[in-house]
Amino acid sequence: MSLDKQRNQLPSLQQQHDQQAEQEASFRGSSLPDLLAWLAQTGIDTSCYGTGASKSVDLLWEEVQEGETVLTVCDGRPLRFVSVVNVIISNNRGQTLVESQQVLPSGTVRPRNKPLSEKLLPGERWQDGVVRGVVEELGSVLPQKPEVTLDENSYEEVVEEKESQSYPGLYSKVAVTMAGRTGPGGDLDPLIEETVERIHSTAFKFVLFVTGGASQAPSWLLAVPGASRTVLEVRVPYAKGSLAEVLGHEPTSYSSAEAALEMAKAAYRHAANLSPLGTDIIGVGCTCALATDRTLKGQHRAYVSTYSGDKQRQYRLVLAKETRGRFQEDTVASRLLLRAVADASGVATTHFSLGESPEDELTVETQELDHASLLKELLNGRVSCVEFSGGNIYVDAPRRNRIYLPGSFNPLHDGHTELLQAACRQHPEREGCFELSIGNADKGLLPLEEIQRRVAQFIQAGLPLVVTQVSRSRWSRHRWGAAGRGAGEAPLGVAQAPLFTMKADLFKDSLFVVGYDTAVRLVRADYYGDETAMLLQFAKLKHQGCGFLVAGRTEGGRFKTLADMSIPGPLQRGGLFEDIPENLFRSDISSTELRAKGLGLSSV
Repeated sequence: MSLDKQRNQLPSLQQQHDQQAEQEASFRGSSLPDLLAWLAQTGIDTSCYGTGASKSVDLLWEEVQEGETVLTVCDGRPLRFVSVVNVIISNNRGQTLVESQQVLPSGTVRPRNKPLSEKLLPGERWQDGVVRGVVEELGSVLPQKPEVTLDENSYEEVVEEKESQSYPGLYSKVAVTMAGRTGPGGDLDPLIEETVERIHSTAFKFVLFVTGGASQAPSWLLAVPGASRTVLEVRVPYAKGSLAEVLGHEPTSYSSAEAALEMAKAAYRHAANLSPLGTDIIGVGCTCALATDRTLKGQHRAYVSTYSGDKQRQYRLVLAKETRGRFQEDTVASRLLLRAVADASGVATTHFSLGESPEDELTVETQELDHASLLKELLNGRVSCVEFSGGNIYVDAPRRNRIYLPGSFNPLHDGHTELLQAACRQHPEREGCFELSIGNADKGLLPLEEIQRRVAQFIQAGLPLVVTQVSRSRWSRHRWGAAGRGAGEAPLGVAQAPLFTMKADLFKDSLFVVGYDTAVRLVRADYYGDETAMLLQFAKLKHQGCGFLVAGRTEGGRFKTLADMSIPGPLQRGGLFEDIPENLFRSDISSTELRAKGLGLSSV
């Protein structure tokens, strides 16, 4: 037995209660009739003792004789003092031993689903009580002289006050010592710790949304050094309203594969906002329906989803009912969640056991999409944007608080890259990204092959690009005329302003880089119908925290900048426009001229 016999301890709660009990009017009878008389005198009706889930008066007398229970009267009320040690016995797979039921002398079976517990004898150390309890309760399946190893740092003493289930009407004050609990000062299961260490050694960062169970997994991930390298945020939207806020709507079912996948996608979008361009990110969602203090009509189950833009994996675990308590089901669900994070991070989990039983059912489904399939999703309007950066693909995860340089990029040239670099030098606190809108006010959507050609330029150059889509119906709603449009030009003027309002809805708190010619068109009221309509569009932009960085351009033999623009008074005060000075950027390269010289991309 590995115990520290020399450990100096302060008086335990049991000892304190022994002392308090001696100072009160304790029961001092010497026989069962004396006990019955004392109980009757204090107003306890013992007629129901020994029936149903209650214990008999004989058992209460045995507890008093052996010193396990002290009876007294406190503030005019009969009180039962008991000191108990609860023993958490775990194996190396994270499973915890529980007493599922208790058979009383009357033959009544009382459900327990609690850890092994033992009443302490007068003056008995809790460590000795643990060993005695293990031997008494498990002696039939243990060796003749079992070795019991305790984690001395894991014990915790608490006082519980409640009406006794065993002895109705008798109020109990219980000093409980919890021993062997895994937690602060305890050790994680070695396999769990090793798995978490390997997760933290990867380049992946993730956001985790979890509800309904699997509550131990976040603690495991945060308890192992290195969590700051991988964990961006953990959120527990436990209330229905909280989960609806995370998803942006109420799910059809709060505990379902669909809800878990929606949570994973929401976590993924949040991870994109919390991390730099090109970062490997994962969104993780978990929702459970586990054993509770009321009857659960459906299956006990856990759903976990991981999402990384071009890949999603869904886990569905159905747990056999009435074989575990809540904590044990939560442990299995937590191990499933940890396995899902490991799988998504590329960490092998071949030897990682969930601790499931043969009656449990686990299914795993994986779906992957390539570049072309993702762009088709964009064309079909099922996603709003696809980003290519750092060798990764990000789907429907618009990032806020960045600098975006919109364009048609037919072709991508040095003027584009130098302009974005200048904008980032002007605002070094922000990252820069190119933006290609595949919608055209006159021609509708670009063909898939053309989109792929334009995207390929950025992938080859290692530059970040986000591709967005504006549906034809949205174009038509905002199109009031096409004055000032030249053949072959990128969408500007009447179409451009509403387009920027839509971009602001995606890329909140961001700055858009435009040329002088585009900025001039943006502030012409006749493109909107009237000045009121124009101001309404700019009010929407400002509400989303967006604005414009304006680069100068040569027109009529002169380099013109923001200072040469005639901006309506209300817009001058709005702080929506900011000049990029000539000494920071000037380029006379024109995409139109490059195409005229045959230097554009090959036509479709």
